[in-house]
Amino acid sequence: MKLLTTTLVLLGLTTASATAQQFDVNLPSPNAGLVLRPTDQLTNKLQGKMDHTYGNAWRNLDGQPWIQRSWQPGELVMSKGRMVDLLLRYDAYGQQLLGVTKGKTDTLLLDHRLVQSFVMKDEAGAGTMRTFRRFDNAPQPEQRLNFVEVLHAGKYSLLKHHGRQLHRAAEGGVVLNGDSNNDRISEVYTYYLSRPDGTTVPVKLNAKAISAAAPELAAAIKTAQASKKADSSEAGMAALLDGVDKAQ
Repeated sequence: MKLLTTTLVLLGLTTASATAQQFDVNLPSPNAGLVLRPTDQLTNKLQGKMDHTYGNAWRNLDGQPWIQRSWQPGELVMSKGRMVDLLLRYDAYGQQLLGVTKGKTDTLLLDHRLVQSFVMKDEAGAGTMRTFRRFDNAPQPEQRLNFVEVLHAGKYSLLKHHGRQLHRAAEGGVVLNGDSNNDRISEVYTYYLSRPDGTTVPVKLNAKAISAAAPELAAAIKTAQASKKADSSEAGMAALLDGVDKAQ
C-alpha cells in the first residue's frame, strides 16, 4: 500500500473540467488489495508517512467497517486538480479513504489533507453517485479530517457523518437462539446542518429539527409540509431542502 503523496507524481492529475459519469473499469473483489486488522491504530492521523498497514482480516466479525461493501468507481477533487478512473472505498471505522487506480493493484491510503471531496457510485442504485466532502467545519475539531456525505447542497447543506463502533465478543459467553458470539461492528451516524455562516449543528432527521436549526427556512418548510408532508427519511428531508433552499 502506498501513500497518495508518493504516488501523485507517478499517476498524474487529470484536470477534467466536469465530473465523469461513466467509468470503464473492472471492479476487484470486495477485499482486493487489502485486509483489515482490528489492532491497527486506525484513528491515528498520518503525519506525512505510513504509520499503520491493513494486516490480517478479522476472522470472526459480524458487520463490516465500510460505507459500501464493494469497491466502486469514483473520482477525487484535489486542491490542484482531479483524479478520475479510480475505485474507492471509505472505511468508516478508521475514517480512512482508500483507492485503486485503473489498471493497478496497489491500494492507496489517501491523505485527507490533500482531498477536498470525492464521488463514488452507489452500489445500491444504477448510475447513482454519492458525494462526500471533507468535514472542514465540523463542530468537533477531531472530525475535521473526516469526510461527510452530502445529502443536500445549497445555502444550507444536509450532511451525514458515517462511523462504526466495535463491540467485542465476551470470552466464554453463552450463545442463545442461534446468535453468534463474534466481534460485532455496528453503524454509528450523525446528521448535521451546515449553515451559511459556516457553522454546523447536529440535527434529527425531521422537519421540526431542521426548521429550528435554520429559522429562515422555517416558514417555507411549514408551507411545503402543508401541501405535501415529507417523510423523515434521508431522501424525504433532502427533497424537502431541495425545494425550500432553492427558493431562498
